[in-house]
Amino acid sequence: MPVTNSRIPIANYTQALELLKKYWGYDGFRPKQWEIIQKIWEAKDSIALLPTGGGKSICYQIPALAQKGICIVVSPLIALMQDQVENLNKKDIKAVHISSGISIKELDPLLEQCVQGSIKFLYLSPERLQQELVQYRIKQMQISLFAIDEAHCISQWGYRFRPSYQKLDFLKKEHPNTPILALTATATPEIIKDITHFLGLRKPVITRKSFVRENLSYQIKYCSSIYLEVKKILRNNKGSSIIYLRNRKQCQTISNQLSLEGFDSTYYHAGLDKEVKERNFKKWMTSNQMSMVATNAFGMGIDKADVRVVIHYHIPDCIESYFQEAGRGGRDQLACKTFLLYNQDTLKSHHNLSIKSLPTKESVEKTYCKLNQYFQIAYGEQPSKQQKLTLAKFCNFYELPLLQTYHSLQFLDQYGIIEFEQYHYYKIWIKLKYDYYYLNQQIHKHPITPYLIEYLMRHYTGIFEAPQRIDLIELQQYLHLGKKTLLKTIKQLEQQNLIILEEQNTDSSIYFTQPREDQYLLRPILNEIDIYNKKSIQQYQQIQQYVSQNKICRSKWLLEYFKEPSISSKDCGNCDICFDKNVEINNNRNIGNEIIKLLEAKQIPIDIPQIIEKINSNEKKVMSEIKKLLKENKIYLKYGNYISIPK
Repeated sequence: MPVTNSRIPIANYTQALELLKKYWGYDGFRPKQWEIIQKIWEAKDSIALLPTGGGKSICYQIPALAQKGICIVVSPLIALMQDQVENLNKKDIKAVHISSGISIKELDPLLEQCVQGSIKFLYLSPERLQQELVQYRIKQMQISLFAIDEAHCISQWGYRFRPSYQKLDFLKKEHPNTPILALTATATPEIIKDITHFLGLRKPVITRKSFVRENLSYQIKYCSSIYLEVKKILRNNKGSSIIYLRNRKQCQTISNQLSLEGFDSTYYHAGLDKEVKERNFKKWMTSNQMSMVATNAFGMGIDKADVRVVIHYHIPDCIESYFQEAGRGGRDQLACKTFLLYNQDTLKSHHNLSIKSLPTKESVEKTYCKLNQYFQIAYGEQPSKQQKLTLAKFCNFYELPLLQTYHSLQFLDQYGIIEFEQYHYYKIWIKLKYDYYYLNQQIHKHPITPYLIEYLMRHYTGIFEAPQRIDLIELQQYLHLGKKTLLKTIKQLEQQNLIILEEQNTDSSIYFTQPREDQYLLRPILNEIDIYNKKSIQQYQQIQQYVSQNKICRSKWLLEYFKEPSISSKDCGNCDICFDKNVEINNNRNIGNEIIKLLEAKQIPIDIPQIIEKINSNEKKVMSEIKKLLKENKIYLKYGNYISIPK
């Protein structure tokens, strides 16, 4: 029988506020937070819809701290769970998460701590909740609250559908008196209906914070050179900024280029070592001018109020992602400009990433089969730990298409066959083979190595006894070397037999959630591929429609998308479309004549980005006029990107 839930209610608003101040340092709740906390106090099932930055985690952490028992948090995002647990432990709040690949031998003692009451928060994935041992142990726990994060994943209408979410109804059956709080940033009426049904919620109280962000200006810009446009935006808009990309390598490249050109910039993506992430994040958080160039991995735990600019360098995968990422700007309620930049290259890239390489039944079967071959897993076997993988190497070995294989792995992850996690895992360890005196004689024969060896000896005291993990970023900065040059120098030291070098280089991990049974495991999910692809195509079309349409106010379009029709009848007055409407009303301009007058005044060819910058109008309209003038032979294209007038 489940343990009876002995609830100690929050005495009043003051007690909740004291907990908020003690652990988080805040003097007051954000809109809707206290309203949600009250419903949990009353043991009512709740659905909370709070846009990004609304402080969803506070809504379950405060009431859990004020009551006896453990709070169980279900989340599909491994990195998010790790981040939350780490933050709670720093506050001396006992929290754990069940990581991928943990053995039964390690798992049961951890669950026993939860049963005994020494743990306050247990984070785990919906797939992990299906394990017999986990369910058995949960029945023995005194549970104050179930918090279901990213609850939109429960619905096929949700943008990150996760079938295992639809198997969580046993929580309410086993603990009928324990409230469930379902949390999401985005949910349509169809999704809310599914959340209620599949979680078995009893007359849930729905608390919704409006999606209206009056301080955000949504700008969509067509630009021939996206990088030049980014520089222009940063020059014209002071303050902290975030630049979102969909390519990890480009994050570092663009950040470095911006730094070389005088902009204060750093970078962040899931492939970086934890130490580098923390260092770059801290630099950005403490600056009021720095740009963070990042992938969508930069989203967890961001609570910087004064972000003045958010730029999407690439087209996001869906409207929900775009809205959440843009919403990380202007949390202090002051004005923030958001830009989604695009051109023909990014449109093509978006199509290739979203549509061209969608998985097929054949690609999913083949990917799963080759994974088992690659890791030498026999039928009926299940590895107990995560398997390290370099995706490109794996695809090259079996001659598999990279993007389609990536989508196939994501599909297998979504349907609970594997847990697929990406990062960049290049690490090195160095041991110095000889004593200081011998090394000192040898290293002066080479120009760089004296400084390298001296640094290693000073900063890694045990490096003569055992291999030490080396921080490559700090070493690069100290020696003022690029990564390739540094690694080449280290390899030379190894070849000269002066050091022992150990390396690890992978970019992904695979955890097999179930024993290998090819047809038994795959047959039920292969029929879902058409639904998976249909939803991917729908998301692609929706974001394309948002980018290409030029009639409806951006804010109004988004509110209609998220089903807020009562407010969405009003134009925002701040977006690119509202701006163009105002320009057309107040100034009946002839942009073609303005372009010709500009060229006549300069008397020299001008490149297209400069023309766009000088003509204060919508970039698509300027480009349209340039094409029209070229067709009429009133202007000429020279040197690939320069415009001139006939002499």
